[in-house]
Amino acid sequence: MIGPGGMGGSFIEIVIFAAIAAVVGLRLYQVLGRRTGHEEPPPRRRPRAAANGAGDNVVALPERGAANADEAEASRSPSLAAGLTQVKLADPTFDRETFLSGARAAFEMIVTAFTKGELAEVKGLLAPGVHDSFAKAVADRDKGTRRHETTLVSLDEAMIVEAVVERRVARVTVRFVSDQVNV
Repeated sequence: MIGPGGMGGSFIEIVIFAAIAAVVGLRLYQVLGRRTGHEEPPPRRRPRAAANGAGDNVVALPERGAANADEAEASRSPSLAAGLTQVKLADPTFDRETFLSGARAAFEMIVTAFTKGELAEVKGLLAPGVHDSFAKAVADRDKGTRRHETTLVSLDEAMIVEAVVERRVARVTVRFVSDQVNV
């Protein structure tokens, strides 16, 4: 005969624990993975066109340099990192490097248009107050006997210094460092 501390007692304990485990497992199975109506909807993703235009299921991953730049910005300014996150949430297609490349091109166009006195072609790139200030400077320059020439030698740096989203409008401030010859 097996006593209370022998094998018969451990068998009953195993059966009890197995029953408890089965009940807990069944309850978890019934609860996990079900929506309760309090979840946030999944983010909407805009499909990106493939680089080759074939529309396949290839997903472009960010470049290492871009990720490192984002990490450097985040460590330098947490508010900038939060602002860039807001911009990316508002527009999932936002890409920091693509944006900066466009900002560089816009900067060059604006400097060239200002030099030529042809601000109409860049009016859409300028805030109204900036456009008015530039237009006044061009008008003052044209009235006088002086000529003004600007040559953009190089655009050494373009860095995002602030990013915010206000009322569904993203405002991204870029600091440019350039080498110019003004005569």
